[in-house]
Amino acid sequence: MKQKLIRCEIITRYTLIDEFLTDIICHYYFRAPKNQFSFAKLWRTKKFQIFAHYLMDETYVLKKMAIVNAIREIPAPIKGAIARINDVRNAIAHSFFPENRRQYKPYKKVMYQNADIFTKEGITKFLEDAERVEDYLLPQALGVDLADVRVEIKRK
Repeated sequence: MKQKLIRCEIITRYTLIDEFLTDIICHYYFRAPKNQFSFAKLWRTKKFQIFAHYLMDETYVLKKMAIVNAIREIPAPIKGAIARINDVRNAIAHSFFPENRRQYKPYKKVMYQNADIFTKEGITKFLEDAERVEDYLLPQALGVDLADVRVEIKRK
């Protein structure tokens, strides 16, 4: 059960980061009206649908990160965190036994920053990375001030 929960968290966080990178790229190529970060109207256009379905859906996270980095340089620690998240997600999403993959075989477990991802230490390190990346990408992707989001969450 613990492994399933951790796998779910990894895939969910990876998907959110992928979505944020996609949103940043879409904002760059499809300028929304000022302060409007919704793509609802754009989804009605064939041009946007083709872009989303045939380019964004087919582009891997690391390539999206490279595109966003070309638009506006991403700090090295954020790029490193995205790469680590991508690596561990690929391992757990594409293998029933990720510990047998080449990069983890010497350890006999899935390592994340020198800790087994399926331990409290490992998932904590993963979550810290994911949160750092999400905090960096969120304002660019959704046009939301992170401080405002945290205040709103505390109210609830």
